Amino acid sequence: MSDNFVDFEKLSEAEEAAASKPSRLEEMTKSIEGRIYDSFFVNEYGKIESVRAERYGMSFSVILLQVDSFASGARKAEGAELESFMKIVSDIVIKVIRNCDVAGKLDERRVLMVLPNTDYFGSLITLKKLTKALEPYTHKGDPHASVVVSQSTFPKDSVGYGELVNMATTRLHEIKTSFWEQKQLKTKLFWEVVALLTSGSLSGYDFQTFDAGGNSDFNMDYIGRINDAIIKEIIRNPDRRGVLYIGAKNISADLPILKTIKNMGRSSTKVFLVGEHVDKNADIRNAIAITINDPRVTEMLFTFFLTEHAAYALICKESWGETYNCFHTANPYIVEGLITKFQRDMYLQEQL
Repeated sequence: MSDNFVDFEKLSEAEEAAASKPSRLEEMTKSIEGRIYDSFFVNEYGKIESVRAERYGMSFSVILLQVDSFASGARKAEGAELESFMKIVSDIVIKVIRNCDVAGKLDERRVLMVLPNTDYFGSLITLKKLTKALEPYTHKGDPHASVVVSQSTFPKDSVGYGELVNMATTRLHEIKTSFWEQKQLKTKLFWEVVALLTSGSLSGYDFQTFDAGGNSDFNMDYIGRINDAIIKEIIRNPDRRGVLYIGAKNISADLPILKTIKNMGRSSTKVFLVGEHVDKNADIRNAIAITINDPRVTEMLFTFFLTEHAAYALICKESWGETYNCFHTANPYIVEGLITKFQRDMYLQEQL
């Protein structure tokens, strides 16, 4: 215990000084590198960071990790088994977060991380590193644990530290009850997920599937209009960081979306056009063309769009009679999951 002792009187003094002397907070941070602290310390640190972020107009984020069960929900995580696994989790957290980040145990199964000067996309990067490092214990192996991780960012999600933690807690519940977790889609490959989502076999989520083309209510122009609307949204907010993937089977010179992208101009959102082939005569501006040598790419159209303020995913897989089975969602957790799987399984550079 002596190694982990913190003089909280000095911590209170630092809180007062943080608003005017950020270097004091940085010096204090150096003394707590490489440790998991208790709930009191991490909460006090979060309050300090909130004061500094508000005063200097900076972002900061929190990440909340919760261990629920073992063996895919077969038994509740508790007792000595939970304590032993939390030691594994603590070691992983310490290895993933930066020296300036602080992590503390809120209770026996939850770890909270405070990430100074970190915006939405920065927190997603840390979250992805955490989930990837935890995969040996969550996707397979022993123990096979159910671990859920959420995030929230100041000032987008709150006006103070307490609200930020509350938002991350609310998102934990939303994630746990989402079909991404319920159907264990996070453990499947990208093409497996695509097949499940477009098949309409996910009971209770029928409202997110529909047919397009042929004699369906939605013709194929519908997909083009969605992509046009997204590009126009990027044009309206060029400074918003984001990523957009548009799967167009083959990128031809007469691809309609090329005209819209050409007018996009400078943008902080990265735009990628994906196809099995790219026409050498195609005039591609303000976007990067990606070729994927996989015939399954030519059997589907897709759009994955994610920014701090918006999320949307659309997948349309060829069926029969010029008909497509489609799935769409505006759930940012599912959209981020699809993008992550697409990037990893297609061996693309991760853009989040």
